[in-house]
Amino acid sequence: MRNNEVFRKTLQLTGLSLNKPLIQEIFALGGLDVTQSDIRRWRTPKGQRKGGKMRDSALEAFYSGFFLYRDRQVEAGSPPFSIPRQEKKEA
Repeated sequence: MRNNEVFRKTLQLTGLSLNKPLIQEIFALGGLDVTQSDIRRWRTPKGQRKGGKMRDSALEAFYSGFFLYRDRQVEAGSPPFSIPRQEKKEA
């Protein structure tokens, strides 16, 4: 399984796919600044033109940040891996 597939499945499993700003925050906690375009490219299924290979260092930063995020939630008294949904913007 490629990094992109692991990343995509993790987002689906945790519900993170519903909160794109939080995904960026998690990468930042792991020491990597990414754009929404980076995330979209890594989530694009293999074989599609707009996809791009996720480097090992990017996946490592994501998981490092994800565990830091989890630890902060536990310290704050929230259930681990409680993922808030992204608020929809008013039209």
